Amino acid sequence: MDFIMPIIAGMCLLLILLMPFCFLARVISALFSERSRKAIQQNKLFHVCWFLASMASFVLLFEALVAGGPSIKATQRAKTNATMEAIQTAIVAYQTEYGTSPPEDSNAELAKVLEGANPRRIAFISMLPRDSNAQGEILDAWGTPLRIKVTKITPLQIQSAGPDKVWNTKDDVTLPVGSP
Repeated sequence: MDFIMPIIAGMCLLLILLMPFCFLARVISALFSERSRKAIQQNKLFHVCWFLASMASFVLLFEALVAGGPSIKATQRAKTNATMEAIQTAIVAYQTEYGTSPPEDSNAELAKVLEGANPRRIAFISMLPRDSNAQGEILDAWGTPLRIKVTKITPLQIQSAGPDKVWNTKDDVTLPVGSP
């Protein structure tokens, strides 16, 4: 089902792109054809609405191209932060329930334990299939497995490689210490 939304978005974008050009073609044909000119005069309301819709589509297209990039990145960053906070909350709940930290074998093992593969079968977190890869690792919004370190000695550490998907760069996202 995840493939349907991009198809619908693409069709809407195509409609938005074509609408102004259809209006422009209609206006140009009116310049050279008496019949088109009369049709426009008879249906002024229709053509005013068409013009307004065309201008609105230009505005939407401009906003999507110019302003859409940063807002998409902010949304992905917010989703990653929310995922990391949900993991932190689940780990704290596990620690409260069992009096110890969950096993720190791997991201995938931790995900299984938090989803209910624990002695009392308690699901501390619920994830959608798109939130993990084929190996069962919990992913950030950019599709990179999170680095999760749960130890009894050091505080919980959860890290994302960020939009560039490369570790130890300035765009990495780290869970703020001391916040559930």
